[in-house]
Amino acid sequence: MTLQRTDKVFFSTREDYIDKTQVIEKGIKTFPSIFIEGAAASGKTVGVNMLIQKQKGINFVVFFMDKERDDRTFIRKLTQIRNRMEQEKIWVICEDMNLPISDVKAMALVDFVHKLCGDNRCIFVSREKPHRKFLDLIWKEKMYLITQKSLLFTIEEIDEICKTKRLSIKAREIYQVTGGWPGCVSLMIRIFEKEQKYGSRITINELRECYEIAEYIDGEILGTLSKLEKDFLEIGLTKKCARIYGRSATVQKRLKISSEKDF
Repeated sequence: MTLQRTDKVFFSTREDYIDKTQVIEKGIKTFPSIFIEGAAASGKTVGVNMLIQKQKGINFVVFFMDKERDDRTFIRKLTQIRNRMEQEKIWVICEDMNLPISDVKAMALVDFVHKLCGDNRCIFVSREKPHRKFLDLIWKEKMYLITQKSLLFTIEEIDEICKTKRLSIKAREIYQVTGGWPGCVSLMIRIFEKEQKYGSRITINELRECYEIAEYIDGEILGTLSKLEKDFLEIGLTKKCARIYGRSATVQKRLKISSEKDF
């Protein structure tokens, strides 16, 4: 297996993430393309990377779409890959589709997917909904849509991590203050694990309010939201968000977007 990157290094998996590849595999076995939609830090890239690690005899080409600015150059790359597919089994991964792509790129990708054959596949990873041109692929069963909700951790999955790491915290408590959001679950577990290692006692409320988690939400989630997602933050807090994220007004506001999209 080889991994060809067009820009930066693809992210590695972490031991505090649950294997959610079965959700992706369900679509990739039947459809020539899948579209994974979810907000920042919701586990999209980690899930794809875990899927990659399981594959044998497949070459991967990764495009970071926020860097693919020239339409002609991008289309030329797709043509070269299509020619290679006559001799190789290739999966194309379009990462970071967080900004609107041009209609030209969208049509080129739609045409690319329509012409996929055999075991060749295309995976799209985005914080945004599919481009309107992609709807044709969904309607004609050429694309499988995976939403953020299917990537959230369940209580049972969080419990599995806690037991593996021998943590004294209850999985249900973590779930109640994170809603199963992968990025937040992972960070909470790492912080709690460190505190437990050094004999410190920390409650779930203290963990929720700690500086590292607040800054993580601000930088890794809020700081990477699109304008549309940020607009949601201007809407008042919902009862569901308040119940999940507790009393902290700051944390509630920062994570409001997850409530708007999935709960």
